Amino acid sequence: MALQAKRDYPDLRLKDSIMAGDSATDMLFGRRCGMATVLIGANSDNNLRQPHLVDRHYPTLLDFAYALDSHA
Repeated sequence: MALQAKRDYPDLRLKDSIMAGDSATDMLFGRRCGMATVLIGANSDNNLRQPHLVDRHYPTLLDFAYALDSHA
């Protein structure tokens, strides 16, 4: 997916991108692509067993959006 986006948008810089997802595999994908990672969803042990993959955590996508808006 990231490689396809890179082909479609050559100016895309993955290191300046954010992977927001709700699973450990989403976080691993983001980390492998050099992106910042944001875990969305309940703070459960299942999703946070590998905390080194998660840069930030928000309970909902709306909470993440509010956080982004407050930094703009």
